[in-house]
Amino acid sequence: MRNTIARGPWALIACLALALPAITQAPAQAQKKYDTGASDTEIRIGNFVPYSGPVSAYGTIGKAHAAYFAKINAEGGINGRRITYLSADDAYNPAQSVEQTRKLVERDGVLLMFGALGTSH
Repeated sequence: MRNTIARGPWALIACLALALPAITQAPAQAQKKYDTGASDTEIRIGNFVPYSGPVSAYGTIGKAHAAYFAKINAEGGINGRRITYLSADDAYNPAQSVEQTRKLVERDGVLLMFGALGTSH
């Protein structure tokens, strides 16, 4: 049987062609680039719930979220990153939900919105 393994300069060229993308991407992977709301030390999470209005009793859900994130922070956070939980009152009003979300995303720079409450929202 004939040996089908490539030899000579073509083998070197083939190996370089396969390895070059991995070599050129290595420096880019080493750079830390995070989305807005995330850093080496913090993760910013936004939320809105009705702390006031006709269903203000559901505001306890936002308080429970805050307590859970405080527990995670007390245990060292997520891979050493502290969670900053920003919860806003929308009074169970869809127009206020939109406004509170806009503030949390654009002004406060949260990474994500979590556990928003309401069907019309």
